Order: sequence, then C-alpha cells, then structure tokens
Amino acid sequence: ENPSLLPDANLQSLRTYTEEVGTNISFLHNRINLDLAFYSANTKNQIISRIIDAASGYGSAKTNLGMITNRGVEIGLNAIPVTGKKFKWSTYVNVSTNKNKVSDLTDSTIVLRTGPTGGTQIVVTNGGSTGDL
Repeated sequence: ENPSLLPDANLQSLRTYTEEVGTNISFLHNRINLDLAFYSANTKNQIISRIIDAASGYGSAKTNLGMITNRGVEIGLNAIPVTGKKFKWSTYVNVSTNKNKVSDLTDSTIVLRTGPTGGTQIVVTNGGSTGDL
C-alpha cells in the first residue's frame, strides 16, 4: 500500500456504455474500400489519482471522476492501385477524431497533475475535456 495515497472506501468500479454504427463500401471490384464508423461511449466512475493538499498528510487520492463522454469518427481507406501476376501494391490510410467531455464532477475542478511552483497544471472541470491545461 502507498503511504502517500489517501484510501477511498467508497471507490466504485467504472462502467462504460458504448454505441457504434459503421459501414464498409467497396468500389471498382474491391480495389477501393471505405470503412466509416461513428461511436459514442459514456464512462461512469472513471478511477483517477488526484492531487490533494499535502497538509492532509497525503499527496494524492484515488477517486471516481464522474462521467466522461467520448464521441468520434473513424475513416479507413484501402486502395489497390496496381495489381499484376507477380506484383500487387496496396495502401491503407486511417483518419480518426475523438472529442470527450467531462460531467457530473463532485468538485468544480480536480487537479490531476501539477508542475513545479508556478508551473502547468492538468485539471478536469465540468464541461471540459480530460487533460485540459
């Protein structure tokens, strides 16, 4: 057990609910393939380590974060521009984007990491994104 970590008897396991919709479209006798997917995931009770006041005798505490919503799009394009009896050239490109939003925090702001005095902090706020500076 870590003596600088404040224990939390009310810590709950995280739960994630995910939805995904996608399609695969092929053209020119399967020489061009397009994969397209949209997803949404809601995670409740994300377990994090947060910075707490050192006057408590601890440096950090494990706690449940609240709700994190992730939404995104993934696009994959596979192409076979050249094909022959002894040679085949194929290429694959993948592009994706993900946006997340934090909600249902117990505090308005939670500090996850902090730099030296006057340095950068990584915080979580209601309506913000995970990893905001």
